[in-house]
Amino acid sequence: MGKYFALFFGIIFVGLVAFLLVFLLPRGATSVTDQQALIDSAIRTRFSEPVAISAKNQTAQTGLEQISLGGGSFPKFISLRDEVRYYNSRTGEVRTRSLVGDKKNSVLATIKPNAYGISWSPDGTKLIAQYQAGSVYYNLATGASKKYDATIHNPVFSLTDDTIAYVHFDAKSGDGSVSIADPLMKSFKDILATRSPNWKISWIAPHLLELLSPPGNAQTVRTIATLDTQTKWLDSIAQAYGPVDTVWSPSLGRLIYSYQAGGKTIVYRVDRATGVGSELKIGIDASKCVWSSETELYCGIPQNESGDVLSKISLETSPAVVTPLDVPRGTAAANMAQMIWDDRHASLIYKDLKDGNLYLFRPTR
Repeated sequence: MGKYFALFFGIIFVGLVAFLLVFLLPRGATSVTDQQALIDSAIRTRFSEPVAISAKNQTAQTGLEQISLGGGSFPKFISLRDEVRYYNSRTGEVRTRSLVGDKKNSVLATIKPNAYGISWSPDGTKLIAQYQAGSVYYNLATGASKKYDATIHNPVFSLTDDTIAYVHFDAKSGDGSVSIADPLMKSFKDILATRSPNWKISWIAPHLLELLSPPGNAQTVRTIATLDTQTKWLDSIAQAYGPVDTVWSPSLGRLIYSYQAGGKTIVYRVDRATGVGSELKIGIDASKCVWSSETELYCGIPQNESGDVLSKISLETSPAVVTPLDVPRGTAAANMAQMIWDDRHASLIYKDLKDGNLYLFRPTR
C-alpha cells in the first residue's frame, strides 16, 4: 500500500511542478492572443437584439462659444474655480480660460510641445504629458517635473487624488505589470501581471480602472475589462474587434462602446450589473460622445463627409430617441473629439479637429 501512495504523490508532485513552470515562470514574446489570455479567462455572451432608434425634429440652441486661442487639446473642467484648462500641442502652452466674468484666457505654464496625450490631476495643478519618447510629469504650481523611465507606459492620474496608474514593462524579460504609484514614483503597488506594454488604461472611478487589451488588426478580438486596484478583482465586460472606443455613464451602470467592422461603426450598450446588452443601430462613435446623466448622452454623429451633427441621445425609453441639435455656427462643419461634460455648468466641451480649437456648449433644456 505504501508503494502505491508514494507513486500517487509522485504523480501529483510532477504535475504541480509542470504547472509552475508553465504559468508562473517568466516567458518570452507571445502573440497578442496569448497576452490577452492573461486577463481574459472567460467572456460571457451578452448581446441581445438590436435597438431601434427614432429621431425628433431639431432643437434650436444658443450657447456655443470658442474657448481656446490658436488651438487647444485635452480640456479639463476646474468646476470650483469656474475655469477650463487645456494644452496647446503646437506651442506647449498650458492655458486657463475663465467661464465667468471677463472670460480671461491666460498662460499657466509652458512645457514641451507635441504631446499626444495629457492626463490631468483632479484639481488641474499637475499633469502627465505623453510623448513618443516617453512621459513627463509636471507640477504646474511648483514648476517641478520628472521624466519617467522608459519602462513606464501610459501613465494616467486618478479621478479623485494624485495616484497614477500605468504599465511597467521590461522589454528584455518580457514581463510587466499594471501598477499604481504616486506621481514621483516614490512608492508603488503592482496590481496585475502582463506581458505587453500596450494596455490602454483609464480611471473610471476611485480604485477602479478600465483596461483595453493590446491593439491588433481589424480581426483581433479586444477585451474591455475593469480592474479594482484594492482587491485586484478583474471583471471582463465585453469584447470588440480592432480599435475600440468606450464611454461610461456617471454611475458606471452603463457602457457604450464602438468599433469598426466591414466599413461600418458597430455600437453596443451594455448594462454592467447584469451583463445584458444591445446593439444601437446608429452610426455613433463612442469617442465622439459624453454622458450628461445616467440616461442621456451628447454625441457628434457623422453626416456623410461634411462633418458631425451634435445630437442628444436619450436612453430612458425604448427605442432610444435621437434629437439633432440646431447649434449656431453649424456643428455639421465640425469634426468632434475629446468631449467632456461638467455638471456644475451643465456644459460640454469638444475639440473641432478641423480648426483645432475647443468649443464650449450649453444645451438648451
